[in-house]
Amino acid sequence: MAATLKSLVDLGYFSDSSWHWRLWMQADTSHTAAVRPPRPFEKLDAVDRAIAYLVDIEGRAARFKTDYADVPIIQVRLEEISQTAGAEKLLRSLNLSPNPEALRRATKQKNARADLKQDREKQITLEQCRERIRTYVSQMRSSDRDLVAPLLVDIV
Repeated sequence: MAATLKSLVDLGYFSDSSWHWRLWMQADTSHTAAVRPPRPFEKLDAVDRAIAYLVDIEGRAARFKTDYADVPIIQVRLEEISQTAGAEKLLRSLNLSPNPEALRRATKQKNARADLKQDREKQITLEQCRERIRTYVSQMRSSDRDLVAPLLVDIV
């Protein structure tokens, strides 16, 4: 989560320097939100807005697992399946045969935003991201913190 937070901040998401995030960001007032920010969304800075977004995604995943406990879930992370070994493991767990050429193409690293990030001054370090996430989580309601705690083990 810290690396994703850094990427969002480095791209200027959730800040006044970018407006695109407003098109896809679900604010804390969304009826589908799983986790509410500790303060009103409009009072959060860009880093806390990004954390709110990421924590809510994790909360939605946790809620889905609870609400649909009878549905088999294969838990994977994007960073795992973007590597050949992780993609092969996922496909095998789904009883699918990996196609080597398709895997090579699908796991080839593509970062269309790398140039944009390099053009911007780095705004936050990974350690600062971890600390901001820890602080944010400590301010959450205990029920929300309990919901996402298993997903934040490596950070908090």
